[in-house]
Amino acid sequence: LIYADSLWHLFYTDGNVDAHPWTGPGNEINIEHAVSRNLENWTQKERALTVGLNGSLDDEHIYAPNVIRANGKYYMFYTGNDGGFLDGEHIFMPESDNLYSWHRVSGNSIFLPNLQYRVLYGMTSDSSIRPVSFRDPFVLTDETYGYICYSVCRLEAADGNFDFACVAAATSPDLVNWTDHGPVLTRLYQGYDAATTWSHPESPCVVKKDSMYYLFWKGGAGTRYAISKDPLNFHNRDAYFLSTSHASKVFEWNGEWFITSCSRWVHDASHTISDRTKGLFIARLKWDALHPELIPFSEYGKAFSVPEVIR
Repeated sequence: LIYADSLWHLFYTDGNVDAHPWTGPGNEINIEHAVSRNLENWTQKERALTVGLNGSLDDEHIYAPNVIRANGKYYMFYTGNDGGFLDGEHIFMPESDNLYSWHRVSGNSIFLPNLQYRVLYGMTSDSSIRPVSFRDPFVLTDETYGYICYSVCRLEAADGNFDFACVAAATSPDLVNWTDHGPVLTRLYQGYDAATTWSHPESPCVVKKDSMYYLFWKGGAGTRYAISKDPLNFHNRDAYFLSTSHASKVFEWNGEWFITSCSRWVHDASHTISDRTKGLFIARLKWDALHPELIPFSEYGKAFSVPEVIR
């Protein structure tokens, strides 16, 4: 989501829900675009992007878009791959003058994770070595560092196992030259939480509020967060559970705070009442003190959801 010219612009991952499994060809092949003036009523626009040309590093899947405005332009960061999801993932950065027409500036990943912190790399069918699980970019504009790109990476231990994964960060003064700072938050790769088994922290989102940085990520049955004064260090911080939401973005508009949830309503951890193959849901947050709180549905009377035209 990005707000521009009195409109909310939503960029989201789309594909053929009848193509099984979800990792197979035909899924996560498009990034679509919709607009709204009130977060409730949406109008779908022309497709923003589709997979790259044959032979490109993103010709199989594209997903997890994040859009920012900088230097008078808009930049979209997304993940793409040219095979299976374990064959290597890359982060790309097309640009736009108006949010409606996008073009790829380069067919290369904007940077590669630093091998010094032992990101797991895999051998692909063409014998090239690619970073495994290097995805879900979220870019924050920051006074000190210029731009901070958060992503998630799987880590390889010294014994060759990969029991841990992380949210990592890289900084850039100009969106061209990047310095990789490695993990800023590390968690177990696999576990069990409430109604779901889980693997890997996903979908980082960072908000600066009252001089504190809040790192939100998907972990287990929902969205968790940690707080730090340093946007590059969330190690050894307490983790708090916010809501049973998936791939969430937390944002403010007109003095109110909101949280999105991909594919399920925020109270539906096991997809009992919501169809996990489609839909984006939005809920309100109360954030007057240190910790954000999910406002119960009963307190504000209506659920926000993207209507059928988007689904």
